[in-house]
Amino acid sequence: MVNYAAERWSSADFEALFSRTDESGSTVLQLAVERNNGDAVELILLEDPAYQQSREIKRNGLMLIIFKAIDNKCSDDIIKLLSQTYQVGISPDHKDVVALILAMKRRDEDSVLGLLRDAKQLVTFTEDNGWTPLHYAGLDTMAKNKSDFTPRDMLYCKNEIVADQVHIKIALDDELKQFSEDSPQIHSAIT
Repeated sequence: MVNYAAERWSSADFEALFSRTDESGSTVLQLAVERNNGDAVELILLEDPAYQQSREIKRNGLMLIIFKAIDNKCSDDIIKLLSQTYQVGISPDHKDVVALILAMKRRDEDSVLGLLRDAKQLVTFTEDNGWTPLHYAGLDTMAKNKSDFTPRDMLYCKNEIVADQVHIKIALDDELKQFSEDSPQIHSAIT
């Protein structure tokens, strides 16, 4: 199907095939990962022009797909394919960044410390969108905390914590209000 599309469509249409989304906003790669279809993942990574080695590879979003594959307990082959694609084009100084991020995801303290001991420069890795390995660790922690949080947990929050959060919210609202009065064009663009 992909080869047929490549022969019949322009290169722009062919590239658009891979970035199309379904009603839930998932791309074909995300759907293949969700369905744990290793053959489809391999074919998409081989055929999608955005992931070819001769071009600037898009990494933004790929680590999130790797995380989803791990959470969904996808096959090791799928995680390996995604990780290898992510690593293409990364500076040799940062070649172990995927291992670091995945060790952080698994909460494997020994692996994280070992990787950082051997390659301190991994801390300086930054994606095109500005994310570092620490951002991914924080994202994973937030997702886990959100899934573990229940309304009943609010019964055990200290009043001081809630009061502090209210004061912070009020202060932020005041800052935004002051900012909007000083720069109405920027404020209208943000909100």
